[in-house]
Amino acid sequence: GTDDEAAAEADNASGVDNEAEEDSATATGTVESAGESEVEAQTGVSDESGLSPTEDVAAAEAAATAAADTDVDNSAGATSAAAAIAEADASIARIKADAAALDAAFPELRGFSDDDSLRRKDVADAEAAALFQKRAEEEQLTAMKEELADDAADAEAGTHTALDTPSRGTDVTSDPASGPASDSSSKALIDLLTRRDPPPPPEQRAAGGFPLIVIGATSQVSDEATRLAGWELTWHDEFDGDSLRADKWTPRANASAPGLEYAGGQQQWYDPRECHVAGGALALRTRRTGQSGDFFSVPGAKRASASEYPFVSCWVDTERTFTQTYGRVEIRAKLPDHGCPGVWPQHWMLPHPDTSVPRRACWPLGGEIDIMQSFGRGRGGPGARAGTVESGYHFAPKGECGVDGLARQQFPAELGERADFHTDFHVYAVEWDKESLTYFVDGVVTMELSSFHVPIIPRWPFYLILNTAVSPFGLPEALECDYDLYHYVDYIRVYRRQVKEVHSEVWWFLSLAVGGLLLALGLAACVVMRQAALEEEGEEGR
Repeated sequence: GTDDEAAAEADNASGVDNEAEEDSATATGTVESAGESEVEAQTGVSDESGLSPTEDVAAAEAAATAAADTDVDNSAGATSAAAAIAEADASIARIKADAAALDAAFPELRGFSDDDSLRRKDVADAEAAALFQKRAEEEQLTAMKEELADDAADAEAGTHTALDTPSRGTDVTSDPASGPASDSSSKALIDLLTRRDPPPPPEQRAAGGFPLIVIGATSQVSDEATRLAGWELTWHDEFDGDSLRADKWTPRANASAPGLEYAGGQQQWYDPRECHVAGGALALRTRRTGQSGDFFSVPGAKRASASEYPFVSCWVDTERTFTQTYGRVEIRAKLPDHGCPGVWPQHWMLPHPDTSVPRRACWPLGGEIDIMQSFGRGRGGPGARAGTVESGYHFAPKGECGVDGLARQQFPAELGERADFHTDFHVYAVEWDKESLTYFVDGVVTMELSSFHVPIIPRWPFYLILNTAVSPFGLPEALECDYDLYHYVDYIRVYRRQVKEVHSEVWWFLSLAVGGLLLALGLAACVVMRQAALEEEGEEGR
């Protein structure tokens, strides 16, 4: 097809050359005719047009000059159209090269195979959508190329028409709306199409549809990177492997949190299969399920009530593996898409049931430390603001179960109203001692609580929880999300304040100093006592 088009363009070029030769011959004839008119003027013979011989010659010369100018303008228009066609061809070639590079970089999208038919269908749909996008852009630019070819043909036709010699006495004008103007419009349209940023490459997917690459997550960090001045690292997980570590985490398989089955009107149940480690991060996925009773097929799962749970998500905790009293907890995470109003990601802590005071205290009698929680674009709990993230502490103001006292702070007031917790990773932290709770986001203090704000700061061990819930909080439209949501955790690190150690040589020096001081005091006491005894004996002798 390309050879045929080249041959056609060559034929058109030959036709234009032949027409130019004919026009030159015509112009020559016109000049000769003008010469004859001049001879007639010298012999006194008048023209049939009624013009004088001199005027007739001038009109002919003006017509020939106008025809030559029009020839030049239309030739420039044809050249501009040819350049636009070449640019369109280059754009098509670039898109095809990008598509080939994507196929070479992500072969899993073409050869993906998994036992789960639903996951395989999702990947196939994503691959088909990407292929459709590439083909649509190719067809779009091909159509533009054809349109520019038509413009070039029109320009050549205009050249042919303009080269025809006009009748004497007829005005010779060119149409500014054709030729170069139409070429510039097509050029502008091509610029608009090719100036658009190319679509981002699709993420690689592991079995089950989870991403293999998490942009922004760290991996294989050095021990130096985990150190914090003034603190001792006691427990951490960098999520650098390819599976969740059973010696650190326990995934849940139930309808809600233990003891919080009805809190917040939650509409999700938890399945360990929605927790996946890859790409240097833990991915907690939340998605709508086809059947509300799917969790009955999960071993160990329990249903909290007779209400339906249309969403499935991930919950992991350290209740069986790790607890700590006081210290610093630091979590680097990227939150789910806040476009879904009901999404509710959380990083929080609960008291261990065997060590809290009182033991196995009902919620919130033992306290709840919320390092971070967000409600997306929904209204969240009472007083929450849409699109914000908050930290807080739950307690029982009257020592009663189920009666919640909440001290919290919502941000990004300190980080700026444009802070985005979905597209970027942020570090959420809390420092806890027997006197206070201090909360941080990216190193900025967002809130500090003391016994002045709450009845008591907890002094018993807490364990860690990471999860994503779904709750409408009274808004039915919050449950309309029909796409997968991902909550990524890059790492979690727990520290304890360092106890300053005294060097053995310092202890030796202090021991000598104290011993010498005691010896000196003892000798001084003996001298004083001896002097007193002598004085007493002297008085008795008198």
